[in-house]
Amino acid sequence: MKKSLKAISTGPQYKEGTTWSRQLEEKAEPVATHVHWAMKNCKENPHVLRQNFDSVVKQYKNEHDNCLDTSRCKTDTNYEPSRTVITNSKVEKMLLKVQ
Repeated sequence: MKKSLKAISTGPQYKEGTTWSRQLEEKAEPVATHVHWAMKNCKENPHVLRQNFDSVVKQYKNEHDNCLDTSRCKTDTNYEPSRTVITNSKVEKMLLKVQ
Protein backbone atom coordinates (compact mmCIF):
# COMPACT_ATOMS: atom_id res chain seq x y z
CA MET A 1 0.00 0.00 0.00
CA LYS A 2 2.81 2.40 0.84
CA LYS A 3 4.22 1.82 -2.64
CA SER A 4 0.85 2.75 -4.18
CA LEU A 5 0.66 5.90 -2.05
CA LYS A 6 4.14 6.90 -3.20
CA ALA A 7 3.14 6.30 -6.83
CA ILE A 8 0.25 8.78 -6.68
CA SER A 9 2.25 11.38 -4.76
CA THR A 10 5.26 11.72 -7.09
CA GLY A 11 5.99 11.39 -10.76
CA PRO A 12 7.16 13.10 -13.92
CA GLN A 13 5.80 16.56 -14.70
CA TYR A 14 4.00 15.41 -17.85
CA LYS A 15 1.92 12.87 -15.87
CA GLU A 16 0.91 15.28 -13.10
CA GLY A 17 -2.86 15.22 -12.81
CA THR A 18 -3.26 11.84 -14.51
CA THR A 19 -1.21 9.32 -12.49
CA TRP A 20 -0.10 11.51 -9.58
CA SER A 21 -0.89 14.88 -8.02
CA ARG A 22 0.95 17.64 -6.17
CA GLN A 23 -2.00 17.73 -3.75
CA LEU A 24 -0.83 14.31 -2.52
CA GLU A 25 2.92 15.06 -2.35
CA GLU A 26 3.24 15.23 1.42
CA LYS A 27 0.55 12.68 2.27
CA ALA A 28 2.09 9.22 1.66
CA GLU A 29 3.58 8.76 5.14
CA PRO A 30 0.68 10.30 7.11
CA VAL A 31 -1.93 8.27 5.19
CA ALA A 32 0.03 5.05 5.78
CA THR A 33 0.21 5.91 9.49
CA HIS A 34 -3.54 6.59 9.57
CA VAL A 35 -4.32 3.29 7.85
CA HIS A 36 -2.21 1.37 10.37
CA TRP A 37 -3.98 3.20 13.20
CA ALA A 38 -7.36 2.36 11.63
CA MET A 39 -6.51 -1.34 11.40
CA LYS A 40 -5.23 -1.40 14.98
CA ASN A 41 -8.31 0.36 16.39
CA CYS A 42 -11.20 -1.16 14.42
CA LYS A 43 -11.71 -4.08 16.86
CA GLU A 44 -12.08 -6.39 13.85
CA ASN A 45 -15.24 -4.56 12.76
CA PRO A 46 -15.15 -4.05 8.96
CA HIS A 47 -17.66 -1.17 9.14
CA VAL A 48 -15.49 0.73 11.63
CA LEU A 49 -12.39 -0.04 9.55
CA ARG A 50 -13.99 1.38 6.37
CA GLN A 51 -15.24 4.42 8.28
CA ASN A 52 -11.74 5.08 9.64
CA PHE A 53 -10.19 4.65 6.18
CA ASP A 54 -12.65 7.11 4.65
CA SER A 55 -12.08 9.66 7.40
CA VAL A 56 -8.54 10.38 6.22
CA VAL A 57 -9.82 11.52 2.82
CA LYS A 58 -12.41 13.79 4.43
CA GLN A 59 -9.74 15.20 6.75
CA TYR A 60 -7.56 16.12 3.76
CA LYS A 61 -10.58 17.69 2.06
CA ASN A 62 -10.96 19.85 5.18
CA GLU A 63 -14.31 18.21 6.01
CA HIS A 64 -14.53 17.51 9.73
CA ASP A 65 -18.18 16.52 10.26
CA ASN A 66 -17.27 13.01 11.43
CA CYS A 67 -14.26 13.93 13.55
CA LEU A 68 -14.37 13.34 17.29
CA ASP A 69 -15.55 16.29 19.36
CA THR A 70 -12.17 16.24 21.11
CA SER A 71 -10.22 16.55 17.84
CA ARG A 72 -8.21 19.72 17.33
CA CYS A 73 -10.16 20.51 14.16
CA LYS A 74 -13.30 20.72 16.35
CA THR A 75 -11.89 22.37 19.47
CA ASP A 76 -9.50 24.98 18.03
CA THR A 77 -11.41 27.90 16.49
CA ASN A 78 -8.22 28.95 14.68
CA TYR A 79 -7.63 25.48 13.21
CA GLU A 80 -5.85 25.51 9.86
CA PRO A 81 -4.98 22.29 8.02
CA SER A 82 -1.24 21.62 8.18
CA ARG A 83 -1.21 19.90 4.78
CA THR A 84 -2.45 20.85 1.33
CA VAL A 85 -6.24 20.54 1.11
CA ILE A 86 -7.55 18.23 -1.62
CA THR A 87 -9.76 20.32 -3.89
CA ASN A 88 -9.79 18.16 -7.02
CA SER A 89 -12.26 15.26 -7.23
CA LYS A 90 -9.86 13.33 -9.49
CA VAL A 91 -7.19 13.54 -6.79
CA GLU A 92 -9.71 12.37 -4.18
CA LYS A 93 -10.50 9.33 -6.35
CA MET A 94 -6.78 8.53 -6.68
CA LEU A 95 -6.44 8.45 -2.91
CA LEU A 96 -9.61 6.40 -2.41
CA LYS A 97 -8.39 3.78 -4.91
CA VAL A 98 -5.24 3.19 -2.88
CA GLN A 99 -7.21 2.37 0.24
